[in-house]
Amino acid sequence: MKTPVLKQTTPKTLALNVVEPDVSSEPAPDFSQAEADLQAEADALAEKSRKLEEQKKAAADAEHTRKLDEHYNLTEEAEGYRAEAARAKDDETKVLMLRKASEVQDRADILGRKLGLFFDDPEPIQKVVESKRWVIPSLQVSGLLFFIWYCYSRFFAIRAEIILQNKTQEIQSNPYGLDSIQKLFFEKLALGYNLLAVVAILAILFPRVLLYLLPFCKSKKDFSTEFDQNITSWQRILVTVLLVCSLLLSLAFSPKP
Repeated sequence: MKTPVLKQTTPKTLALNVVEPDVSSEPAPDFSQAEADLQAEADALAEKSRKLEEQKKAAADAEHTRKLDEHYNLTEEAEGYRAEAARAKDDETKVLMLRKASEVQDRADILGRKLGLFFDDPEPIQKVVESKRWVIPSLQVSGLLFFIWYCYSRFFAIRAEIILQNKTQEIQSNPYGLDSIQKLFFEKLALGYNLLAVVAILAILFPRVLLYLLPFCKSKKDFSTEFDQNITSWQRILVTVLLVCSLLLSLAFSPKP
C-alpha cells in the first residue's frame, strides 16, 4: 500500500488594492456662526461708543450752558455795582462800587474769552501794552532832561554873547535886551530843577506816594489806572482842574532872578 506524498505548494501572494479615504470629500468647517457673533460684538461696541460720545457731548453742552449763565450773571452783577455807584452820594461808596464792578467785569471778560464770545485775543494786546509800557515815561523823562539842558545851555550862551557885546560897544538901557532873555532861561532852568527836587524829596520822605504817581509803575492801584477806570467823569474833571491850577500856581511863584 502506497503512502500518499503531499506536494509542497508555494502560497500565492494576493495583491490587495487599499482604497485610501478621500479627504476632499469631508465637509468644510462652518465659520458663519463665529463671524455672526463677532459682528454682533462689533455692533454692540459701536453702539456703546456712540452712546458714550452722546453723553460726552451732552456734558460739554451742559458745561457750556453753565458757563454762559455764569458770564451773564457776572455781567449783570457788574451792571448792578455800576448802578449803585451812580446812585451813591458819597465818593467813598461810589469808588468802592466802581472798584467791585471793575473786578467782576474782569472775571466776566476772562470767562467770555474762554467761551469765544470775544473776537479779540488779549494776549497780543497785553504784549503790546507791556512793550510800550516804558515808551511814554521815557519820553517824559527825556523831555524834562532836554528842557533843563536847553535852558542851561542857552543861559550860558547868552551870557557869553552879553560879555562879547560889552567888549565891543557901550551898553544902553534896554528892558528887552539879552539880559532879560537870559533871566527868562534861568527862571525855566530853576523850574526844571525844582521838579527834580520834588521827585527826590518824595523818594526820600514819601516813597509810596512817588510810586503811586510815577508812570513807570503800572498796577491796579496807581494814579493812571484809577484816573482812567475807577473815578467818575466829574471826579476826573475836578482832578484835572486842580492839577492845571497847581501847575499855574507853580509857574506864578517860580523864582524870579
